[in-house]
Amino acid sequence: MVFYELPQELGDYVIFWKFGLYWSVALFFNFLSSLTFLVSLLVLQSVQAEVKKLAVTAS
Repeated sequence: MVFYELPQELGDYVIFWKFGLYWSVALFFNFLSSLTFLVSLLVLQSVQAEVKKLAVTAS
């Protein structure tokens, strides 16, 4: 997983940097764009919890 994510994150950082952002701003935006996995993880966990509740109440 590291061998996939590290080049991906470096590529994202370089795109922000080449766009003309300062290195600190590029790093911040790269961090913000990486947080989308956390939001999707929370949504997935809540959906799975609802499915489990439905399975228990249906039986």
